[in-house]
Amino acid sequence: MGHEIDDQGTTAATIDEIETLIDEISTVTSTPVLSGIRLPVGFTKIDKEPECAYTRLITRMAHKKGLDYEDFVNAGVGFTRDDPLWEPYAIFPIIEFGRVVYYQGRTYGTPPDGKTKRFPSKAQYGSKYWVYNIDAVRKTQAGVIVIIVESILNVLSLQKLINDMGHTNIIPLAIFKHSVSVPQGKKIMACKNIEEICFMYDSDFWAHGFKDAQNMANFKKVTVSHMPNHSSGKKQDPNDDPSEAWKAFLSRKSSGPIDSLLQQHGLD
Repeated sequence: MGHEIDDQGTTAATIDEIETLIDEISTVTSTPVLSGIRLPVGFTKIDKEPECAYTRLITRMAHKKGLDYEDFVNAGVGFTRDDPLWEPYAIFPIIEFGRVVYYQGRTYGTPPDGKTKRFPSKAQYGSKYWVYNIDAVRKTQAGVIVIIVESILNVLSLQKLINDMGHTNIIPLAIFKHSVSVPQGKKIMACKNIEEICFMYDSDFWAHGFKDAQNMANFKKVTVSHMPNHSSGKKQDPNDDPSEAWKAFLSRKSSGPIDSLLQQHGLD
């Protein structure tokens, strides 16, 4: 998950990089999307200022989410003092082919309006064009199982658990919502080393995974995991309880019964 990120952002891709991207997705009809997006002015990675107030707030937020400082350092998380719009947020860079293509902010606490996440509003290409952590798939040898989840924190929590168990061929990806867009689907399908795609959406949207699985079943082995609600009845995602997410993964449903499952849940 570690990446080198320029403190002041990134620039557009070169012609050579474009040609490399086209070669990698040659098996799928797609128009590659490249972005010259820049991180907010004054973006500073937390490991550059480990003792400052912003880093302490971000680390506190990590602990509340079952993660730690090193997890966020490896994810390239940072902050800014200079951009009033982004100053209240921990900033998570989204990287493809080693470049920052997008980013997401997450508040240090829970704001009054309940909106804890923010995406850049003026980006030419929005979140539906990007897949968080897909570079990890591209760098891994054949035989990869990917777990598609909704959020960046879900990826970080699952990856931490998976790494601790010593698995190197199971990689979580985030698509930022509970449905794979066409550009995201093409990027995922273009990774020839993927042997299985497992959909693990939050417990309130888990059945949506059957629809996405149906769309990909002709091309890859697909499975669906049911992330259960908390015992209190509250919805739950892999970041809330990674151990429950792992149990859900181990009991995932294969692509075989998807049609009957769709009917069972009224999604046919």
